[in-house]
Amino acid sequence: MRSLFHFIFKTGRGLEILRYLFIGVTTTAVSFAVTFVLRDVLHVQEAAANAVGIVISIVYAYFTNKLFVFRKHVTSFGALLLEFVSFIGSRAFTMVVGMVAIPSLAKLMHFYIAWGIVNIFIIVANYIFSKLIVFRKPKPEDKP
Repeated sequence: MRSLFHFIFKTGRGLEILRYLFIGVTTTAVSFAVTFVLRDVLHVQEAAANAVGIVISIVYAYFTNKLFVFRKHVTSFGALLLEFVSFIGSRAFTMVVGMVAIPSLAKLMHFYIAWGIVNIFIIVANYIFSKLIVFRKPKPEDKP
């Protein structure tokens, strides 16, 4: 327990992971809320409701991850565009995975249980993509 406390509060990595988890939960809540309203209130077909929920949550996730989790600042429009396209590309990949996995699992269990299970894996994959690719901090030798 003491080493977990040390990791979270004494190293920057633990706080980043906690911030990411918080933003991940809020991103999932945005996706869930949009999906729920479209599917259960407006009676939009499940796949379409899920896709719209994912797209809206991806845009929300980009801004919140950039500003609050990874705190990466870029100095040119080209760098910002590359970062945004990389983020959208990684999220598009996990969106496709989700759109295939959720209906497949929903045949075996309740739709929202399948949705929750798949989204846990998506949150982990998105952190890895964001940390290692999208918001990667330049190495000292990479800086001009």
